[in-house]
Amino acid sequence: MRCIAQGCGAVGAKRCTIIVPASVDHADWSEVHCPEIVREAWKSVGYRLRRTCYDSKHTQQNPRMARWNSLAREHRAPIADIAEVLTFDWLGLHGRGEKRADRTSWAVRSFAPTG
Repeated sequence: MRCIAQGCGAVGAKRCTIIVPASVDHADWSEVHCPEIVREAWKSVGYRLRRTCYDSKHTQQNPRMARWNSLAREHRAPIADIAEVLTFDWLGLHGRGEKRADRTSWAVRSFAPTG
């Protein structure tokens, strides 16, 4: 996820929106905190969280979900039906608010082929 955030920063994306579902690892029924992983990755490359919204994944409408719901209750790991919609704004690396054009030109110079 951090590579995607870095790529967005390198091409000059000023605002990015990501839809992130909560997740459960069904092998050991542990919760995976995907939204937190995404937040940290985007903040670490110079974005700030602008807004968080929530969206239903409509998983409970699937008739085959009865089996998964039963297993989830048995393991006390409820299946989340909500995904977070996270919107990030560019702040600059480490929140310095550097100008977008300056950072892009630096990235182009730094990674340009030599020789």
